[in-house]
Amino acid sequence: MEPFDTDSTYPVVRADVDEEEANNNNNNNNNNSCLKRKHSKFGCVECKRRKIKCDETKPYCWQCSHLNKNCVYLTLEQQNFLKKKKKIEKKQRQKLKAEANDKLDFICNINKEEEEEEEEEEEKEGKEEKKYQTLEPPYNDAINIETSNENDIKQSLLDSIIWDANQLTADLIQELLLSDIAIPQLDLTQTLQDNSISDNCAPSTRWDDIRAKLVFFNSDLELYYLEVFYHKISCWILPLVNSPDNNISNKLLFNEIIENAKRPSLRSSYSSSSYLRYAMIAMAAKYLFNITSLENHKIIKEKYLKMCVLTLSAEFDSTSNTDNLISEKIRSLILCILLLAMDSSSNRIDWQVHLRGAKDIFFKYLKINSQTAGIQTLETLALSKSWFAAIEIVALLTTNYQGSNDSNAELDEMLNVGSFSPNAEILYKMNLLTDNGYNVFLGVSTEYIEFSKNVIKFRGSKDQKDPYSDHFLLICSMVQSCRDFNLIPNNFGKLIEQDYIKSFNECKNLDSIYLQSIIRVKGEYYSFYDVVQQIHVEALFKTYLDTLNLKDTILQDKSMDRLHKFIDWGFESDDETIKYHFIIEDIKNAKVSTYDDLKIDMSDLITEELRVDCFKLMMWHFALVLFSLNLSDKDVAKKCKMLAYFQVLAKNCGAESAKHSVGLLLNKWYNGKVSNSGVLPFS
Repeated sequence: MEPFDTDSTYPVVRADVDEEEANNNNNNNNNNSCLKRKHSKFGCVECKRRKIKCDETKPYCWQCSHLNKNCVYLTLEQQNFLKKKKKIEKKQRQKLKAEANDKLDFICNINKEEEEEEEEEEEKEGKEEKKYQTLEPPYNDAINIETSNENDIKQSLLDSIIWDANQLTADLIQELLLSDIAIPQLDLTQTLQDNSISDNCAPSTRWDDIRAKLVFFNSDLELYYLEVFYHKISCWILPLVNSPDNNISNKLLFNEIIENAKRPSLRSSYSSSSYLRYAMIAMAAKYLFNITSLENHKIIKEKYLKMCVLTLSAEFDSTSNTDNLISEKIRSLILCILLLAMDSSSNRIDWQVHLRGAKDIFFKYLKINSQTAGIQTLETLALSKSWFAAIEIVALLTTNYQGSNDSNAELDEMLNVGSFSPNAEILYKMNLLTDNGYNVFLGVSTEYIEFSKNVIKFRGSKDQKDPYSDHFLLICSMVQSCRDFNLIPNNFGKLIEQDYIKSFNECKNLDSIYLQSIIRVKGEYYSFYDVVQQIHVEALFKTYLDTLNLKDTILQDKSMDRLHKFIDWGFESDDETIKYHFIIEDIKNAKVSTYDDLKIDMSDLITEELRVDCFKLMMWHFALVLFSLNLSDKDVAKKCKMLAYFQVLAKNCGAESAKHSVGLLLNKWYNGKVSNSGVLPFS
């Protein structure tokens, strides 16, 4: 069948209809012999404009790619937004027209009376002059319709944001009060003496600069925990960056509390900076408690968590909310909720519910600021979107979390953080995105993000039907595309080109992202970023196969074998695990059932280079949990290595979620059951 003329916008007429009948059909809209072209509801903007069918291929449909047109897809949310805007504009035009007609009628009556009293020539001049005078205001209003409508929509979004923020903070404070505990008085001097900063943080020139800007905080205790946050918690947020000085999360979070405190409108109470600052201090105290087990750190964490939520509630419950403060408050609120989600292991706050609330606020805020925001706001929005995407993917696949999106369109928007993202240029400038689409925050490529979208949508569908294996074949093609991705040419992680090794050793001729990816272990060079990508591909493929009830199949076993080959270089040989085999026997005999029951330190099974740079290992957590759940009774050496891995995360990185993961695995290995704790694998 020959393709139809894509430039035509007229109805298509059947060839077997004569000219006279065709003319009649064109004049009769109800005649069924006139066949109009249909365009897809989900097609691109260009195809809809030209009223032709779109094949919905992304990033470029067939029509746009062949005609060299700009191919843009709108989400359902964007379409609904435009429809709403058009309705508002139509109502405004109708209202304006009615007002103009009323004014004209009124003026005509006045002119009629004047005509009877004035002379004919003066009457004409006065009538003409007044006619233009009275018509001028409606014309001015018509010119300003678009601006007026945009302001109305923006104000509506602002009102909605304030309402959502009030609801969110009200729920937070209610939860905190319901589960409140007494916080004893603390000897702050003793706390500072017990915890030397030099023991926890390396010297940093940039931290010294930041500290100098924090002069308005007259608390050595707060400055101490903020320094711990700078050096350690930033690595929880963005583990793949080698230095805290180069960690973009440090720049944005500290700039946020510093800039807000400088603003005259907020200086009196430091309101917008306070709850974000309190959340940062609480996370730093959580890390130190997990590392040292000192009770003082736990008390500080509880105290500042409570202060954070109380300040949030007071701030957004205030009647003094004004439009010019919204951006300053909401940006800090979004970052604050994302930080609190990292405390999912404490089970104090229902992070799942509040993350949904923060997501709704974020996307409304995004609509207002995406076009007119400054560079700092754009960077914060780009970081937050990647942060939301990371939590969404991991939480959906590892916990009982049902997701924060009400539709597939919302999911597409949230996970639009790769090469085709509207934030791609900003992410690239922030060193969070490479030329070939590797997102450093997520640790995966654009291909993987698309892969995860399809798996999540399939798992969330009600029927999950695939009668002809079309979806299965689509997923297989995506898996292959993800496997083919290379940031740096490698063979199961090991570099195969000497040019990269030479550039790494000389620290030149390589982009910083590539330098950060390369790691040397036992004299060999590996691309850590590529390893993270590939093990996540196999872990996600395993999740998809589980959904199809293809567990314990050769297809899944081969996938797990590939995953293991990518991480094997990070562990000692199987012979080194023999001394710990008795622990696996104790697990079978129910003598070891929790993390605390592991009295022996097995961390020497991890290579020394990775133990030193342990925060990067956090990027393996999600994949290795799924890998470990697949181990059988004969995989004794692998089980020992996995326990060693989670011990390193818990002891060296302060990751409390690693302890929960060990409990999950021990339960699975002992009685074959998996209990979901709802803990995120980075808290």
